[in-house]
Amino acid sequence: MRTSTNLDILRSTAVLAVFAAHVAHCLFGKGFAGLVFFEAIGRFGVVLFFLHTSLVLMMSMDRTASEPAFVARFYVRRAFRIYPLSILAVATVFVLHLPPDAWSRLHYFPIGALQLISNLLLIQNVTQTPPVLGVLWSLPLEVQMYAVLPFLFFMIRSGNWRVRLLLSLVAAVVSAGIVWKFTGKLNIFAFIPCFLAGVMAYKRLDRKPALPAWIWVALIPGLIISIAALPFYQKNFLLPVTLPLEWAVVWMLGFIWPLFREVTWKPMVHAGELIAKYSYGIYLAHTFALYICFVLYKNSPTINVLLATIITMVLSVSAYHLVEKPFIAVGKRVAKHIGRKSEPRSGLIV
Repeated sequence: MRTSTNLDILRSTAVLAVFAAHVAHCLFGKGFAGLVFFEAIGRFGVVLFFLHTSLVLMMSMDRTASEPAFVARFYVRRAFRIYPLSILAVATVFVLHLPPDAWSRLHYFPIGALQLISNLLLIQNVTQTPPVLGVLWSLPLEVQMYAVLPFLFFMIRSGNWRVRLLLSLVAAVVSAGIVWKFTGKLNIFAFIPCFLAGVMAYKRLDRKPALPAWIWVALIPGLIISIAALPFYQKNFLLPVTLPLEWAVVWMLGFIWPLFREVTWKPMVHAGELIAKYSYGIYLAHTFALYICFVLYKNSPTINVLLATIITMVLSVSAYHLVEKPFIAVGKRVAKHIGRKSEPRSGLIV
């Protein structure tokens, strides 16, 4: 399976959309008329994360499917990939008594045992407890999709995969509607179609790229901005009525991405690779950076944004090299021992 600069650009754009949305919130506050536009941009950035994660993990399973006990190994690698940094973020909020974010102007509130455990395990949506860090709302959805991705991988390997994928999509949509009707809340089923778009994109890997790379580079931010600017989307983006639009866009992107040639302009290749590499850290760390710059030590808006960007970079790079990368390596080592047959000890024949 190929590595892809185009996918790095997709992930980079997604995390930058989230960052930009939260910076705008800190700058302008709730009274700003155009704030919903930026909030919609941030929401769509998360949706693109789901597409990217699903596609990349399907590609990863394709590379490791021949390994013994590869499903168990997949789970172990993902656990060591996602949990160490999220646990550190939750522990930081808990120990330092920080508010869940810097943009809603909320103060710290006591964190109970159930809420703390739920956030550490990333099951807040199951226990119906608030995330101690605002951006943690999306991680439980990813973790729960990790549980079913191997089954989706097996499901689409044989014939009639299109029918099976379509039935999975219908089941997710119906389930999302039922849960919303009886609870009034969005749920994991509401975002399963975004992950299924990544599964579909994986099945199109063999398509021959023919379209210019620059179109892909312009298409992603162009789509995010255009959709976020729609009055209908701004008015309803926290409600189920806009979900079909999000599903349609991620499915469209998943369908066409293999048709684009890879970006080869070196500055953009390196920028996409770096931002994608540190994107998980950026996603979690930027909240702390914005809190430092917009709540603790206020300066001019320009200085606040500049310092927040620098602090986010420092925190995310440090988090990757001190936490993410070491634990990813540990996860790989642990996974290698799963399913491995122990070699018989040699002995003397008497």
